[in-house]
Amino acid sequence: MHNFVHYLTKLGYRKLTIRRSVHYAKHYCHWLSIHNLTIASATYTDLLDYIGYLQSKGNTSALINNNLRSLTLYYSCLALPNIAYNLRLRGVTHANRPLLSAADLGQLYHRFTPKPQGSYRHTDPLFLGLVIYQALDEQDLLRINCEDLNLRNGTLYIPGGVKRKAGRQLSLEAHQIIPFQHYLTTHRKETS
Repeated sequence: MHNFVHYLTKLGYRKLTIRRSVHYAKHYCHWLSIHNLTIASATYTDLLDYIGYLQSKGNTSALINNNLRSLTLYYSCLALPNIAYNLRLRGVTHANRPLLSAADLGQLYHRFTPKPQGSYRHTDPLFLGLVIYQALDEQDLLRINCEDLNLRNGTLYIPGGVKRKAGRQLSLEAHQIIPFQHYLTTHRKETS
């Protein structure tokens, strides 16, 4: 298990995660030894039997999935065929926790200062605002043209995507309109 600890440390895992992963790997190896198996000889069916064993002990799906993630790392560490790779139980829900609050995002937008030189110094703040306030992703940003902006109405039309995204009209925040107007009248001509 010392090699596994070193492997996880090298990958940058926290000490608590390393301890849990080692615990799960030891538990799995103990279960294998009870069934006269080795880690190298264990098959996918054996792993499914182990999952059944964990379920019979009343373990939650989330705990079993944590166990399987650890076993995936353990098999990778040992350079053995990874029978645990992408094997997870369904039905595990995760609470959506925002990484940043709306206030934090607002502060990020207002404190952002682009580099004084460079071809993107005028567009970076505009794109940051679109990501923060309109929740646009990279593909949305690439589809936008100047003609899609309607500054008089304070709206931006996002053309539909190739696959699942339909075109949509989004409202701009009031403080986004003047920077867009300034860019279109002053800096857009510089870059065209």
